[in-house]
Amino acid sequence: MRNRGFPAGRLSSKRIRYQRSARHIRADDDRSARLVIPLSGGIGLSQCDDAVRLRPGQLGMITMARPMTLAVRRCGRAGCPPTVLLPPVPRDYVERENCR
Repeated sequence: MRNRGFPAGRLSSKRIRYQRSARHIRADDDRSARLVIPLSGGIGLSQCDDAVRLRPGQLGMITMARPMTLAVRRCGRAGCPPTVLLPPVPRDYVERENCR
């Protein structure tokens, strides 16, 4: 699934930790943003000096132009794999980045 040339992502995993470092940012030209929409389970986001844990019904946004960490863990007692949607937001729609 693609949106204006950007891949739309869906993540479903028992456990994953994704880090985008300054090295990754220098290696590509992805300056878009991603909406982070947990459908089941929860997800931890950390970017700049902010960290948050999102649950289903909440929404977050990350920019691919800054280092960040995204962590997914099993949900609830049943241990179901969390599912997170990561649709892209083209950089033209992101007003400005607040961190350095």
